[in-house]
Order: sequence, then structure tokens, then C-alpha cells
Amino acid sequence: MENIRENLMEIRQRIDEAARASGRRVSDITIVAATKTVDPERINYAISQGIGHVGENRVQELMEKIDYIDKSAEIHLIGHLQTNKVKYILGRVN
Repeated sequence: MENIRENLMEIRQRIDEAARASGRRVSDITIVAATKTVDPERINYAISQGIGHVGENRVQELMEKIDYIDKSAEIHLIGHLQTNKVKYILGRVN
């Protein structure tokens, strides 16, 4: 899990530098952690380190782990969504 913390520190530093270089505010930038193939324990650790948004791109995988993900983070479906799978995620993701 240490690599998650280190990676987040590096990402935040790069965001800070990019924001300053472009004249933007860091607070206007949102990190969405893609969680494809990542287990809930690691997702929850990232949330404990300040990640407020997680994104999954497969409905079936999301449904398998959604009940184990810390609800303090917003959960997003990222990528394409097939019409027949909308019923599974309605009201469960942002």
C-alpha cells in the first residue's frame, strides 16, 4: 500500500506544478482514481489517503465490489455504458 501513498504524493505535486504553470487553482482539479481490477482494500486505502472520487469502467466488476467501497468517496462509472446495464447502476454511481 505504500506505493499508493507515494504515487498520490507524486501526482499531487505534478498537479500543483501544472496548476501554477497554467494559472489555475489546484482546488479546481479533481483526481478520479480508476479502479479497474483493483480490490476494495486498496481502493479504501486510497480513499483514506484523500481520494474523493473513484471510477470503474465495467458494470459487473463495479457491482461485485461496490458494497465494500468506503462511501465517503463518490463512485463514478467511466467509459461507455451499454443501455441494458443502466438498471444495475442507477442510483449507485455519480
